[in-house]
Amino acid sequence: MTRIKHIDGIMWASDILNGQKEFPTFNKKKHVSTEDSSAGDFAPIFAAACNDLHSQSDRKAAGANNGT
Repeated sequence: MTRIKHIDGIMWASDILNGQKEFPTFNKKKHVSTEDSSAGDFAPIFAAACNDLHSQSDRKAAGANNGT
């Protein structure tokens, strides 16, 4: 006769996969988006980055005009 070795967790895992038990979740807090709270920081950073890009392109254009 063949003996079957008991492995902890096999029946628990099969119950979850069969839908008989709910998959355990350890993150009980609902995720709240923080996108709205940080939206106020985006506009000044974006404006500064755009100004930096414009000043770099103006410098390149001025350098090209000076060379001709």
